[in-house]
This record gives sequence, C-alpha cells and structure tokens, in this order.
Amino acid sequence: MKIDSSNYTLSVLSSTLQQDDTKRKPLGILRNSGQYSPQSGYWQLSSTAISAIVNLKKGEMMPYYQGAPVKWTLIEYDMSKETDI
Repeated sequence: MKIDSSNYTLSVLSSTLQQDDTKRKPLGILRNSGQYSPQSGYWQLSSTAISAIVNLKKGEMMPYYQGAPVKWTLIEYDMSKETDI
C-alpha cells in the first residue's frame, strides 16, 4: 500500500492561504487595472498628474481610467464594505 501525502499538503496550503486572505491589506499597496481588489476601501490613482479616487469592495476589478490601464494605491479602508467569509 502506498500512502500519498499530496492531498494533505494541498489541504494545508489551502487553509494557510485562506487564513492569510482574511487579514487586512496594508495601506499603500498597489494594484493595476484589471486585477481584483484584495481589500475593500478607497483606491487612489497613483499618477501625480491626475487625482481620481474609487471606492471598491474586495474582489471587484480594479478599473481602467479613461480606457487606459493605470496603477491604484489603497489609501483608506472602507469598513462598511468589509464582509466576513
């Protein structure tokens, strides 16, 4: 009889990732347009020439600005959009 530990490893990794996912992400993290928001909150356009702020819920897609991909910075948490999983 052969014992395969791959299922055990997979379940341990999965539970570790889920625990890390519930922690609040630090202010100042960056995400690009088209990526999913890892944290509910207010995201500001990283460009210094343009000032735009969006309020996103965790899991929503980071928006494009006037059709162009941009970088967004998390500047403030939005506790009203926090959900427990």
